[in-house]
Parts: sequence; C-alpha cells; structure tokens
Amino acid sequence: MPQEETGQGKIIRLTIPVLVKRWNGRKLIVVPGDENLPAETFEPSAMAKRLAQGCQWLGMIESGEYPTIARLSEGLRLDPSVVTKTINMVNFSPRLQKLLVEAETSQSINRERLFGAIPEDWEEQERGLLR
Repeated sequence: MPQEETGQGKIIRLTIPVLVKRWNGRKLIVVPGDENLPAETFEPSAMAKRLAQGCQWLGMIESGEYPTIARLSEGLRLDPSVVTKTINMVNFSPRLQKLLVEAETSQSINRERLFGAIPEDWEEQERGLLR
C-alpha cells in the first residue's frame, strides 16, 4: 500500500478494481469475483420492458408528439390494440407494476389476464390477478 506523508498525518491510497455498468438508467458497481451481482442477471423481463414502453408511449402522447393512439401506432408501425394494451399497463396498481418489474409474478398472471378487462380499482386488480 502506498503511503504519503502530509502535514496532518498519513494518507493511505487503496486501489480496488471495479466495473461500473448502467442498467435501466441506474449505475451498478460490479466487483471482479462477485458472483452475487453478475450484470447479465439484470436483464428485465418481457413484461417489465412492456411496462416501460407503455410509460414511454404515454409520455409521447401527453407531450403532444403524437395526438392520438392511432397516430402513435402508425408511427410505431404497430397495431393500435397492441399500443393501447401496452399503454394501459401504466394504470396497473403500484404493487402489480412492482411485481412485473421484479419478475416475481406467478404463472397465473399471463398475458391474456393482464391484457383482458382490468378494473380501475387497484384492490380489485390485485384480487383478480394475484389469486
């Protein structure tokens, strides 16, 4: 360890090799040899990506970039029903959104149930989807 003398005492400098990676806008520090945090395991699930798309697309409509879902779907070259269902994911309860992002949803929550008729009340959503 290199040491330096200063007027107030000794300074010890440590060098630790780390890798800083970005994932979903956050910085992760990965230390070599740390098997608990391999960067490859942080790949978001398909539903988490879909929820993020819904937030992004809703923002595009709210900002005025696209006036309607129909125009947005034309710009994205997607079917309007896909765009609508994806944007509707923003209306899920915070608990459901968190479960989707953390990929902790059970097998009973599949695409058909998520994109079916979802009640506006968050408690009803959770009762219906988290049986």
